[in-house]
Amino acid sequence: MRPHISRVSFSGILGTPVISGNVFFFPANIFTLFDYICVFKPAFWNWSAGAFQMTALVDEYYYQPSGGGFHGPVDFQLLWIKPVDALGPILHNIPFGVSTTPNLFSMPPQTVDYWQA
Repeated sequence: MRPHISRVSFSGILGTPVISGNVFFFPANIFTLFDYICVFKPAFWNWSAGAFQMTALVDEYYYQPSGGGFHGPVDFQLLWIKPVDALGPILHNIPFGVSTTPNLFSMPPQTVDYWQA
């Protein structure tokens, strides 16, 4: 069990991402029109027990035309949501202030005991 955050969520308007490690790629859909890419800081993604400010958890977050091109920064909010079940708190991502039903995604499992890290 991870000591802190074990899941992240994104506003459902972004759709279903392709997840590769700490990178979430949301292909364009009829609501967003653009591809969205969110890159979490590797040190946080691999082990969320560190002391991070909320503003330092994301390395990059941008949108681009489908297939590449211009990179525009995404204005977003991160919210720490209190535990609602045994899996603990959730880090919720809201792009451009658009909060719809969130999609939940698990973070990587803990690989060592908390006190050994």
